[in-house]
Amino acid sequence: MSVTNFLDAAWFPTCMRHKAQPELWMVGSMKGAPVEFMAELKRAKAVCTGFVQDLGAVLRPHDIHIVPWELPTGTRTRIPVALNHAQALVSTKAAAICLPELRDNENCILVDDLREMGQAVNALLSDPDKRKRIADAGRNTFLQHFTRASVQPRFQQFLETLRMPRAMAARA
Repeated sequence: MSVTNFLDAAWFPTCMRHKAQPELWMVGSMKGAPVEFMAELKRAKAVCTGFVQDLGAVLRPHDIHIVPWELPTGTRTRIPVALNHAQALVSTKAAAICLPELRDNENCILVDDLREMGQAVNALLSDPDKRKRIADAGRNTFLQHFTRASVQPRFQQFLETLRMPRAMAARA
């Protein structure tokens, strides 16, 4: 499980480097989570919110948002959500591979593996100005690439490409 791997490879070593332990929040239902996983979250002193209807209530601007998935399993909808809430995104390259809008050290931090993720989180915890800059650039990326207004022209263009072959076939 990627979160457990993240705790072992990145979270615990990162926390040990700081005088004040940063908060780890797990947003979403933990229903059905293995007992061992819940014990690891307790050891990490994680705040487990359960299901949250309004993510704006828990996703605070300029917090660090981690995506520790190690395999390229498809679009991570939580990435645009994090960007929308002006959070400093730290993701594995594998988890973000389908989002070319992401630019390492510009609007997010992209890492190769979970050990590197721990170092990136540690660096952002130590540099609030960089964390804010990355988070604000991420919010701008959301506005430029993920809002309805920004996506609609591309979607319309795509629909037009679907219509062209039909029109050409009707003329034949």
